[in-house]
Amino acid sequence: FIEKIFATETNFIWVKTFEAKKIELFLREKGIIIRSYSDYPDFLRISVGSLIENKKLLNSLEKYK
Repeated sequence: FIEKIFATETNFIWVKTFEAKKIELFLREKGIIIRSYSDYPDFLRISVGSLIENKKLLNSLEKYK
């Protein structure tokens, strides 16, 4: 479901996916807030967080189907 991850020189990563809005809603249900943009419907902006927050994000993405 993730097509490409773009490296940035900021505190976030830019992810191309075919299911941006679905993933955003799924993660919100898990208490994880990420951003999708209507101008870029196939992309997500994911901020880098603490070690615990990043692990929670990765664990949740592994469970996404």
